[in-house]
Amino acid sequence: MAPSYRVRQKIRKGPPRLLRALVAPRSGRDAAVAAWAEEELEESERAEAQRWIRDNRESLLAGALEELIGLRERCAQRDEAERRFLGTLLEHLEAGELRGEYTDSSGLCLPHLERALRSAPPQARRFLVEAESEKLNRLVGELSEIIRKNDYRFRDEPWGAERDAGVRSTGKLKGEKRDT
Repeated sequence: MAPSYRVRQKIRKGPPRLLRALVAPRSGRDAAVAAWAEEELEESERAEAQRWIRDNRESLLAGALEELIGLRERCAQRDEAERRFLGTLLEHLEAGELRGEYTDSSGLCLPHLERALRSAPPQARRFLVEAESEKLNRLVGELSEIIRKNDYRFRDEPWGAERDAGVRSTGKLKGEKRDT
């Protein structure tokens, strides 16, 4: 009999530790699966789950492999799209197009700016450095304003654009995932 749906889902989404246990040498495999089950499953679920894992090892490994291959393909597609988008942006900036739009935007996060600067032609590189320096200076000013307004003497002053500067600065430093 198969374990409950909830337990099968835990097994299928098995953390890397379970996958390592499944590929362990036969002599240590059962002990490794038992250690995973002891941590992840209720006592009443363990024996049945361990039998099911043992009986379905190949299909579990095949499913995990398919998922990993799919992730790798998606990462490669994302990386290729990122290269194309940055290349297109740099072409337009080099030609003098999109500079106004770029200046009005929040710009690039630092990881993408670094990638863009590595491959940017000279004029686009100069423009990006100047534009991003302005944006970063403005952001630093807004962060300073947050600090000032948190002083008890200025707490009654109304908040402006600096209200979300902390979140924006984190996004600028690390990048942010936007909902699409």
